[in-house]
Amino acid sequence: MISFRYHVVSIVAVFLALAIGILLGSTFLNAGLADRLDSQVKNLSASLDRERSAISDLQDQVQSATAYMQATLPSAVAGRLTGEPVVIVTDANVDLTALAAARHAVSAAGATVGGVVEIRPTLLSADPADQTALAQILGVTSASPPTDLIRRAAEALAQRLTQAPAAGAPDLLAALDSAGLLSVVDQTPAGLAGIGVPGQTVVIVSGGTQPPAVDPTTFLVALAEALVATQPPTPVVAAQPQDAATAFVPAIRASSVDGQLVTVDDVNLTPGQFSVVVGLQDLIRDPGRGADYGLKPGATAPFATP
Repeated sequence: MISFRYHVVSIVAVFLALAIGILLGSTFLNAGLADRLDSQVKNLSASLDRERSAISDLQDQVQSATAYMQATLPSAVAGRLTGEPVVIVTDANVDLTALAAARHAVSAAGATVGGVVEIRPTLLSADPADQTALAQILGVTSASPPTDLIRRAAEALAQRLTQAPAAGAPDLLAALDSAGLLSVVDQTPAGLAGIGVPGQTVVIVSGGTQPPAVDPTTFLVALAEALVATQPPTPVVAAQPQDAATAFVPAIRASSVDGQLVTVDDVNLTPGQFSVVVGLQDLIRDPGRGADYGLKPGATAPFATP
């Protein structure tokens, strides 16, 4: 990032150059003043070159540090989540790089990712047909207020994510998927039965440079609250990329469950991916005792410590 000082030096140099040009064009040119201005311009140009060099050096250092962290992440997280079941919940407009980073981190730590549940806009749609379909699946009246329907959907999905139905029983995930309200992708060979197994943990990833397909401050926050309300509390990590257009993690940090799950506001960065793994590991050991990691307001530490 170019510093404020860099801009100041550049602007001053431009104005001094203009001043010299004006003076040189005047019939009343003061040679001594012109020499002094010329000297100042040269000094400012030299200062500008030094600033450029310093910025280049810092960029090289950042690139080297990033490359080093990316190279060492697999060994740093290896074995921390061996055999632990993880399901990832996201929305249709999530930053795919951030989603892939979160999945790569937990997989490198040895976790078994049962699948990715992608919430579609139709789940929160105001269209009467979509609301009727959701109400029928949930077994409630279609006359239920939209906010109540969203809350019930979040609670029902939280229950399904933590406990798979008995063999032959109706499956909420299958019904929601069939109705086009969500999509379950990247499943294990066990299919939907691989989601909701004993010890299930959940990683929610939302946000990107585009507006989310589903307002994370409504449904995804309600889902996190419902998951944490289970007994014992389901280990939940809520994550977003650093440049998310909509503040998902800050909404979690402002909710009633802050401190009972782990939040990571820079999952697109290597330290954030490390925090996802270590944070989830800590929650498995001590359910309901969370922490907030990252670079945004509300973070308790830049990254998790082993």
